[in-house]
Amino acid sequence: MSEARRYRDGVGLTTEDVLLLPIPLSHAYALGWLCGALLTGAAIRPVPPTALGEAARELAAGATVVALVPTTARLLATRQRLRARRAGPGAAPPAPRLRIAMTGAGPVDGPLDALFGEAYGVGLARNYGSTALGAVLSGPAGLPPLCAGTPLPGVDIRLLDRTTHAETADGPGILQIRSDALPGWHDTGDLAVREHGHLRVLGREGTAVRRGARWVAPLEIESVLRAHAGVRDVRVAARRRAHDGEDGLVAEVVADDGTDTDELRAHAARHLAPHKVPDTFVLRAALPRTAVGKAAAPARYRLTPRALRAARAYKASELLFALHDLGALTALAEGSELADISAETGCDTRALELLLDTAAALGLVSTGLEPGGPAVPIDELAAFVELEKRLSRDLVSREALAAVARTGVRHRPFEQWSLDAELVRLYQGAMGGPSARARSALGLRLLRPRPGTRLVEITAGPGRYLERLLAADPTATGHLWQTGRLAGPVSEPVRAAVAAGLITTGPELPSGDADACVVANGIHDPTGGARLAPLLRTLKPGGRLLVDDLFLPSGTPDGEPGEGAELALDWLTHGGTHWPTLAALTAGLTEAGADLVRDLPFEGSPCHLVLAKEAD
Repeated sequence: MSEARRYRDGVGLTTEDVLLLPIPLSHAYALGWLCGALLTGAAIRPVPPTALGEAARELAAGATVVALVPTTARLLATRQRLRARRAGPGAAPPAPRLRIAMTGAGPVDGPLDALFGEAYGVGLARNYGSTALGAVLSGPAGLPPLCAGTPLPGVDIRLLDRTTHAETADGPGILQIRSDALPGWHDTGDLAVREHGHLRVLGREGTAVRRGARWVAPLEIESVLRAHAGVRDVRVAARRRAHDGEDGLVAEVVADDGTDTDELRAHAARHLAPHKVPDTFVLRAALPRTAVGKAAAPARYRLTPRALRAARAYKASELLFALHDLGALTALAEGSELADISAETGCDTRALELLLDTAAALGLVSTGLEPGGPAVPIDELAAFVELEKRLSRDLVSREALAAVARTGVRHRPFEQWSLDAELVRLYQGAMGGPSARARSALGLRLLRPRPGTRLVEITAGPGRYLERLLAADPTATGHLWQTGRLAGPVSEPVRAAVAAGLITTGPELPSGDADACVVANGIHDPTGGARLAPLLRTLKPGGRLLVDDLFLPSGTPDGEPGEGAELALDWLTHGGTHWPTLAALTAGLTEAGADLVRDLPFEGSPCHLVLAKEAD
């Protein structure tokens, strides 16, 4: 009850308020707000933290108080800014009754405060607490960056010098809390200073960095780097050295493909004192985050016993490739006996029997005792086997993987190779089989095109969606952008439509005049389908975006290998590394201002059809 009273007496929650909670309700921060709402009689509107569209609708409907974490605040504000630009002047206010937007479970820097204020007309108030003590500090909107506010009613604070353990007036020192809920002083483990009457948290004691006689707050450096237009995420930490006071600084950055470490270093040097500029910049594909958006502990990679099995796994692939070379796949798909397969392939029966029994033991074939058959038609299966056999020799070989690890994606061998027509033929043969044609038919049904629909297709294929749409509706028009070095020739019907002026082509995407946009096997390409915000901008109000991708695994549950996880090696060596999982894509769509309408997975496959629209 003491924490509930703090929200009533210190924050100002009243019976007239409508409290919006887009936070996991299991988190201590959300539980504190719930107690405050129950004590005061405020109405409660809980929504999942990923349901930004629902949260925005609650704000528009009259929520007066919203409790946020920095990640959700940034996503909501970015989404609203995109919508405001499209709506133009005169649009209805996005949160007409909002009076308090408070963030906890993380720091608020200047750019985030300005972004939210621009989007919703209300600055971000601050909240600081712990699982054991609940909310203990709070401050109104307008505080300096990274400040956490002042003690709430019933709370005392003090700062202890790290070396002498004596109390220090302004710090830096270890923040300790005493409250009316628990007796005695409690060590938060955070290093803080007092500035202008408010407490500013420098970071966890183990992460704050001492450079000579001065303390450096990683949060401040992260804020500066996050303000760079090419930075999507960042984490700054100390690299401990042998002597006290000589810690190094490492900045791990998730950046757009056009942003390199030299540019990041120059940006930091322009906006930070020399002793705050990181010593090392590391470009990362992604940074792990907790459910409330905090930076998670860095992963520690360690071999498992599964690695021993993986060392022998190539033998299963080579066996499958050998059966393909022998011409046995068709007979195996039809369920033939050993003698018939031996006669058809001209193989030694005893040796072939050993091969097939091994293939059965590995799960590559069945013995006919259990039901089931191939998941795809034999022609399509053979096309995939043929492609994988080729990839194993050069594009996804051990040499190619090691080369990419040394040089980076932008300088990988694939970019330097002169592609042969045979590889393109194999790739398109595997990508364009009966399953791809069936998916394009299903995808168009999901899009529900009306007569005269204008469709934008970004594809690594021949323009299959446009071809099918034009066949059904001669009044349709569109735009085609083939992306990726392995994109095959445009289909003949699409080529004829281009000549007739019905379809335009090229990387210059039209803006705001498309009824639908489709990304077909191009969602990982950083120069094409991976740019979600520009894709959404091609759409008219009410338009829909469809992602049709063969290589979109859901993720890796509970540490077990997920279906399609090995496809990341294709993206690394000859594709694009953006949105490597379905979860990453849906998070990216949300950040770009879209709502997920439907996800249609295909059983036993990492293939998905993902339908989204601009958030209401």
